[in-house]
Amino acid sequence: MSLNPAHRPPSLGEVLRGITRPPLPSDFDFIYIVNHCIEILNFLESAKRYRENFASCEVQSDYLSWRPNCLPEVELLRWPWQSFLSAFILPRSSLEVGVSTEERVRLLAYQNTVIPPAPCPPEPIVRRLYDQLGEEIFQLFLASQDQ
Repeated sequence: MSLNPAHRPPSLGEVLRGITRPPLPSDFDFIYIVNHCIEILNFLESAKRYRENFASCEVQSDYLSWRPNCLPEVELLRWPWQSFLSAFILPRSSLEVGVSTEERVRLLAYQNTVIPPAPCPPEPIVRRLYDQLGEEIFQLFLASQDQ
């Protein structure tokens, strides 16, 4: 598939949401992207789910006054948070993503907290990995399609 320079290639966000337009066909298959960054894609999706779960809690505006024994929402967030850390942040975890020592230490400080954190701690990592995915892997993919 040759990319026509008259058409702007799709953004990474459009591709991940399943929105394609010329020069990519509607049945665009991004196996290349998945093969090169499954851990990052899973990390981004997991962080998004945690953010959405946190936002859906009825008491999020009173976050600092949560009482773990009184609020079932805390338990609903604790398991996804622990799973997130176990899968992506702990050293030698199954889907470990490339985080700096400082980022890892910062996130692991929340590992044994009674109340799971707001989605803020992983957000800088989410932005960095998303940008890395878009700037490096996705751009390489688009360049390979232009040949």
